[in-house]
Amino acid sequence: MKKLSLLFILPLINLYATSYNLQTLMECKKGNASACNGLGALYTFGYSVKQNSTKAHKFYKKACELKSGDGCYNAAESFIEEKKYQEAIPYFIQGCDLNHTQSCSSIAKLFEYGKGIKLDYKEAKKYHKKACELQEKESCKTYLYLDKNGIS
Repeated sequence: MKKLSLLFILPLINLYATSYNLQTLMECKKGNASACNGLGALYTFGYSVKQNSTKAHKFYKKACELKSGDGCYNAAESFIEEKKYQEAIPYFIQGCDLNHTQSCSSIAKLFEYGKGIKLDYKEAKKYHKKACELQEKESCKTYLYLDKNGIS
């Protein structure tokens, strides 16, 4: 009986996942940033679709274009995962411009450590300050440290 139930249920689950993906794709095409970001996550982690970083990048970038701070951050992080720091930088900056806390903190750290970008404590301080204003505690500590040590 269990085998028969599974044989019946699995196609229904697959049908539901396909329907969900198509519905989400249509929402993304209509300009729903959250749907685009969700599709990026599906392709990043391979949920109900084959894992595909190229497609994940595409959907995260679209979400970012639609002014989603989460989309910008996820686009950047997907490049960071591949050690493509240069490609991540504009997405972190755009996410920070959209007041996305993690984007501000992440771009600050790239400047602070010179990852994919020229080491620049002044820029790191600027982005840590913004992240701090957005309630990121670690960035507040780093900002105060840089300020105390004369980085202006």
